[in-house]
Amino acid sequence: MKQTQLARLQHNWAQVLVDHADDLINCTSFGKVSKSSRIAYMLACIVKAAVYSIQFKDHSDLVADITTCDIYNIRALLQSLDRGVLISGCPISNHLVLSWIVLTQQILTRLDPHSLLTAKPKYFLCSSQRIPAQVVYKTSQLIPAQCVEIHSTPLSMSEFNLHLTREILPTPIIICNVLDGCPCLSTRPWKDVAYILSVMGADRLVPVEIGSHYTDESWTQRIITAGEFFQYVVDTERQSDVDARPDEIMYLAQHDLFDRVSELASDLAIPDYCIMAPSVHSRTRWMSTLDSSMDEPQICVNVWIGPAGTHSPLHTDPYDNLFTQIVGYKYIRLYAPSETKYLYPHNSSTLLSNTSQVDVAHADLTLFPEFTKAVYVECIVGPGEMLLIPCGWWHYVESITSSISVSFWF
Repeated sequence: MKQTQLARLQHNWAQVLVDHADDLINCTSFGKVSKSSRIAYMLACIVKAAVYSIQFKDHSDLVADITTCDIYNIRALLQSLDRGVLISGCPISNHLVLSWIVLTQQILTRLDPHSLLTAKPKYFLCSSQRIPAQVVYKTSQLIPAQCVEIHSTPLSMSEFNLHLTREILPTPIIICNVLDGCPCLSTRPWKDVAYILSVMGADRLVPVEIGSHYTDESWTQRIITAGEFFQYVVDTERQSDVDARPDEIMYLAQHDLFDRVSELASDLAIPDYCIMAPSVHSRTRWMSTLDSSMDEPQICVNVWIGPAGTHSPLHTDPYDNLFTQIVGYKYIRLYAPSETKYLYPHNSSTLLSNTSQVDVAHADLTLFPEFTKAVYVECIVGPGEMLLIPCGWWHYVESITSSISVSFWF
């Protein structure tokens, strides 16, 4: 049998395994997929990656002898593994798989670096002179009496915990200067596109949302490379005079990036406020609907990256959220749980029961007349600022500029 025929046969059988495992994943809702099905999917992706690994030669001098076909196979190997991690959560040999991915990405970066990694001068997000004017204008639209309380110096641990556990409803607050000296803002700045892309890996895969927000009929999701995504963010920022169509906006939203890229986690430590917080029951005693049997939450870290113009619809989260802004600026409007009666949540039987039907940016008051009665507070968060969003508070989020944010649920 010729080598090309053998290679084709190997690829075909590997793809059969992946397709079969994919059927196991898709035969039920994602949250109910069994661990055995996720293991099967990850193993199938590993087999597919192994097939790619035997297709490129063992060069004595990889840089000198590499071919276009070899680069294709190395990239396909990496993305087979990464797709397995994204979809299955890598429930087996997590450390070994991630190490294989990192090593493969290092080889690819050396052989075929993305143009954003080698650009001269480097590109920094939010470096445009127009950006401060955008923020100033948006700030001028805020109503002082409705602004979130700002603490210009960090709260002590006892002050923060007292706020969380007070008898009356805890309110949103902004805490400044907590992240002074943090690597993601100083020595390893995330606004440096070449830095964050080199750490993430330009050929690694990321799930992006496409559309104005997830309640739109045209909203969809796609898996693309980190290099493609950051190129899109940079290009969008460079063309900031031209408004992007809402259905074309891409957003890397609520993604557990730290679990996949541990190097980024070393740039931003989990805040002590989250680690040292009182029990969830003492924090939410004002909520009559609290399930007394609910377990203490693990700290859940998610990353949000996108251009200006991304929107998160008005919604609530199941835990307290310490929303941390790293790059750029976001406008956030918040409503207390007591305002729910004016916010028109989706039916409780749907997956969107924690989301309002009202588009805050373009509220249709003929459909939702009571919305005008809802009382809110608002703010703009910038680099290095933390916004406490207490459990149960409705919040709408809009990016004014290109933005990188991290949310800590605790």
